Amino acid sequence: MTEASGPGLYQRFIAMNHAAHSALEPLLDGHAGLDATIGSNLRTILLPALASDMRQMGLHPAATIPFPVCPVGLPEAAGIAYVLDGSRLGARFIHRDFLACGLARRWPGISTAYLEAAALADGFRDRMNDLSVAICAAPSRARALAAANAAFALFEAAIAGSPHPSEDGNVPS
Repeated sequence: MTEASGPGLYQRFIAMNHAAHSALEPLLDGHAGLDATIGSNLRTILLPALASDMRQMGLHPAATIPFPVCPVGLPEAAGIAYVLDGSRLGARFIHRDFLACGLARRWPGISTAYLEAAALADGFRDRMNDLSVAICAAPSRARALAAANAAFALFEAAIAGSPHPSEDGNVPS
């Protein structure tokens, strides 16, 4: 992404993440079982940062993609959290590349609120340890894995539905 000549691929990345987080974050926000299990390692909701990036770059949100797994118990919440937190790790790497390449200067008008929020320390390792202790029975692990696979598929659907950059390197809004 950092090798691109314009911000279009980055804009598509933000639009894809906004669509996926719009579907998944509300399933975890205030989830009693998840919050009780991870204790002080609470997750930071990144949807507000993504919404800010979308507004700053004039991108329009896609329709929310429905999540096919219901109800969302603790095992499903663990699977979803795993996917979202893994995505956050990827955003950290992208943020480092953006800083190293000076892309904010090369691509005026981009917004990096999501990357900046994802780069903050967040207790990922401890959260995953807490969840792995709580999700130990085979049926619970199978439910967590099914929810993680559904969350990955939702990200794939979000990228498939994101507009492609035009020849000038911008994503049409």
